[in-house]
Amino acid sequence: MSHTPLTNYLRTHRRRTGLSQSDVAALLGARSGALVSRHETGERRPVLRTAIAYEIVLGISIRRIYAGIHSKLATNVRVRATRMLVRLEERPRTALRDQKMASIRRILEADM
Repeated sequence: MSHTPLTNYLRTHRRRTGLSQSDVAALLGARSGALVSRHETGERRPVLRTAIAYEIVLGISIRRIYAGIHSKLATNVRVRATRMLVRLEERPRTALRDQKMASIRRILEADM
């Protein structure tokens, strides 16, 4: 059975810590738990600095907190990388071309 991850697991990981939305907001430097609530529901996405702060506060990697977003981005990057690889294969061989192709293959082979 295929499992589609949720956009984010902020609420799940926050609850595991025993912290309230207000507690997390205070640790993030936010004024109230309303911001955390909007992030948990997906109404708003945090800026990078806040996402990193969630990682620190919750002790969970951004990749795991935002598993659904990560999964979708990984798929999109792989599609674009495949297209790029096809285009590069049509070009004459050069050291730079081969270097780019190796980098793209690394992306395609990575465990995302």
